Amino acid sequence: MDRASPVDKQKQKPIAQENPDKEPGHLLARVVSIEHSPNEMVLHLDNGQVWQQMQGVSGDMGLRAGDAVKINKQLGSYWLSGPHGLTMKVRQKANQPEH
Repeated sequence: MDRASPVDKQKQKPIAQENPDKEPGHLLARVVSIEHSPNEMVLHLDNGQVWQQMQGVSGDMGLRAGDAVKINKQLGSYWLSGPHGLTMKVRQKANQPEH
């Protein structure tokens, strides 16, 4: 019996297509790695998706590899919330090809 896990199914689809019949969609995933630069954070999730911070956050998100995150779509924007309750606006980046 070949049963794909929910994570396997989500690798192929961007969040906008995850729940086409439901108003607004959401995604649950775990952080695999985080890239930090002076004004930006890029999160790599366990479903293969990559999300980029779009605006600053008042306070430290405190995100670490292994943390569970939730991404919600609201009014055409995507918002990522972490385990400490803080939220930041994000956008999905195109997955980078592996070398």
